[in-house]
Amino acid sequence: MGTPVKLLAEVSIHELVDLFKDERYALWCRRRSRQRSPDICIALKAGHTPLDHLRGWLHACEIARLIATDGKTTEHGEIHYIRAAHREVDRLFERFTNVMRRHGWKIDEGTLVVGLPPIISFDVDYGPNGSREVRL
Repeated sequence: MGTPVKLLAEVSIHELVDLFKDERYALWCRRRSRQRSPDICIALKAGHTPLDHLRGWLHACEIARLIATDGKTTEHGEIHYIRAAHREVDRLFERFTNVMRRHGWKIDEGTLVVGLPPIISFDVDYGPNGSREVRL
């Protein structure tokens, strides 16, 4: 299936699944050796739309902005930035998309993906006892 998904040790897959349970995407940060800033990886869930691509991309941009502004990822941990950016995107996304539409952008059509990036499509089943099963 390609490259295995690797998360930072501090972030559990369950924490991410819970945070993104109402989204059709999920994202996380990973840091390569000798790399100052983390990569931000986005995975799209089954049934995603162009607006989900846009929302995930904006979420990643907001994380990058927060990390660049604060620069303390080792102190706060990336999950802090993922959560803070998620709240900001929730707060502003509808207004942002309305302004884009008003200026003629066709944000409900096509996709923002350029080239052929690796794509991970997944779904989450929630069991009656609160269990979670992630299917790739």
